[in-house]
Amino acid sequence: MPGAVRTHIISRFLNLEKDHKTSAVVTTSCLQLYRLYQPALTKQHLQLQQQLLQAVVDDQIETVKSILDIHPALLLDTPKQKLEIESKYTWQRFNLEGENTLTIAAKRRQLEMLGSLMPYVDKLQDQKLAEEIKADVLSKWPSYEHKEKKNEFYIPAEYIADLEAMIEVFKNETFPNGSGVEEKLSDKTKIALQQFRNKILPENAVTLAKSVQAELLLYAAYKIYDDYLDALGYGDKRRAYCRYIIGFIQSLLSPKDAEKWCEGLYYGIEQKQVIISERARSLKLVGGEDFYRSSWDSFSGLGGKYLCEAPRWRRGSGEAVEVREGRRGYCPRLLEKLCQAKNIRATKLLCSAQKIAHALKTV
Repeated sequence: MPGAVRTHIISRFLNLEKDHKTSAVVTTSCLQLYRLYQPALTKQHLQLQQQLLQAVVDDQIETVKSILDIHPALLLDTPKQKLEIESKYTWQRFNLEGENTLTIAAKRRQLEMLGSLMPYVDKLQDQKLAEEIKADVLSKWPSYEHKEKKNEFYIPAEYIADLEAMIEVFKNETFPNGSGVEEKLSDKTKIALQQFRNKILPENAVTLAKSVQAELLLYAAYKIYDDYLDALGYGDKRRAYCRYIIGFIQSLLSPKDAEKWCEGLYYGIEQKQVIISERARSLKLVGGEDFYRSSWDSFSGLGGKYLCEAPRWRRGSGEAVEVREGRRGYCPRLLEKLCQAKNIRATKLLCSAQKIAHALKTV
């Protein structure tokens, strides 16, 4: 039944705004009705809602739990109008109108955050509603398409075009002001680089649907780098692409994913190491460097001076380096393994036991 028709019928016979008891029953009868008839939020609750969604975006799991333990109803509440949230780590700016804690975590592939929210879904009295919510959340989880007959992710054409354009920019860079890690790029390259950053990390808030998928874009950046390795030659051009493009995209990863990079992606994926050190939880690389940039427009640190190494090659995984090391194709395969592992865990987290086997076939 269309939402407008359902709303008209219910409103004709029930005054849900005044009859809170009936409203509570109706809103927990199915997910669609919950979205239509959320109880009105007080000013305090609106502030808590903003604080909660900020914590979800920034992977602040303990803060999320502390709020939901006292105000569990906020789990599914969505802002009725534009609500801008800027990540305190990635500096991404989101318009979260119409989103809730679960849809944010799902659309941004925040697996640990999603796992921390599931107990609150399971506590719902109506288990049918709980299963409906989980199915809805799973449908919003970007699992990434695979190329036909290839164990590679399908990369959006727009990502490829943007990255190839930057390859061309760095291929033509002459470093008129000197070379090395402290080189000053030509004005033409600076303009192109800023345009790339403004597109990937816009100054104005965007919806989650329009924001980049950082993991997939990073995968694409590694693939493009490997494809054009010879065209970039050796030395400064490779270093520039790695630091300014790959490093910058790394800085858009959510904090829990960043912890894995700080600890060393090689150890987590290839060595199956699951323990995250205190250093990595503090979002510091092996040498003590910060994983995240200091501001929205920063060109220092990650994305400017270095990138985070992924494979354990000549250098240790999790170290700050100027250029990617290792064999061609290794970093994309490492990311494929990471993303596939997250897909499987998300499916197990959100599916009932009898549906898991069937669902995993589509992951």
